[in-house]
Amino acid sequence: MRILNTCIKDLNEALNEVNLTYNNNIIFKDLQKLTKNKGTFKVRLTVKNAHALGAKQNARTGRAIHAACWHVHGIFIDCLLKKGCLIRAQRTKINVLQDNWKDWDCGLLYGKASAQCRCR
Repeated sequence: MRILNTCIKDLNEALNEVNLTYNNNIIFKDLQKLTKNKGTFKVRLTVKNAHALGAKQNARTGRAIHAACWHVHGIFIDCLLKKGCLIRAQRTKINVLQDNWKDWDCGLLYGKASAQCRCR
């Protein structure tokens, strides 16, 4: 996802806030600054341990996947929105704290995004 109108400090503070819930299991997989002055970053989140809280799992088989789940991304986005950042995820701009937690269907084989995590 792309985070606009931010700085590295805001991103680290948001990650720290997420890690309070997920026992320091969440890390940046990718963190790239895309512009020099405007503060636009490309961010990807992942987990240290695929068998711990915050990890994504295959909805059909239950196999652990080294990726951050839907809930982790949601909390991270909410933290950044509170700091005044703009988020662009899947070609959609998210810039308000309202109605961002829509569960989406990942297809016939995988079901809902919220069903693919180890948070439950």
